[in-house]
Amino acid sequence: MAIAHIEEELVGKKGVVPKSEFKEGLALAQIMPGSTSTSLVAYLGYHLGGLAGAVVAISAFMLPAFIIMILLALGYLHFQNVSFVSSILKGLNAVVVALIIDALASLAKSTIKKKREGVIALLAFIALYFLKADLFLLIFLSGLLGLVFYVLEERG
Repeated sequence: MAIAHIEEELVGKKGVVPKSEFKEGLALAQIMPGSTSTSLVAYLGYHLGGLAGAVVAISAFMLPAFIIMILLALGYLHFQNVSFVSSILKGLNAVVVALIIDALASLAKSTIKKKREGVIALLAFIALYFLKADLFLLIFLSGLLGLVFYVLEERG
C-alpha cells in the first residue's frame, strides 16, 4: 500500500525520481531484510539527499505511524469495554481491506506489463494463499518460470 503511494507521489505527481530509479530501489528493498517500504524510503531518501535525506525520509515515514499507534493503543486500553468503540474498530477492518486491495491493484498496473507476468503472479498467489507454499521456494520457482517464459519467447 505504501509502496504504491510512494511511487504515485515521487514518480507520478512530483516527478523527482525517475521510474527506472524507483524500480531499482524497489528491487533492492525487496532483497533487504525487514520492511520493503521502509528500505525503499531509505533508498529514495539517500538518492535524493544523501545520508541526511535517508534519515529524514525514514523519520518522516515512520514517526507519524508510531505516534498514531501509541495513541490508538492508549485509547483502546482506556475504552476497550465500550461497545461503540468496539463497533468502530470492527468497521475499520473493512476499510483496511479496501485500502490493501486498492494498493495491490495500483502496484499490479505498474508492474504487470505482459500476459506471462500476470500468469506468474496468479500462480504464485494461488500457491501461496490456497496451497500454503513456502515463500522462498515460491520466489525461486517464479523466477525459474519467468526464465522459461523468456527463453521460449526468444526462441519463438
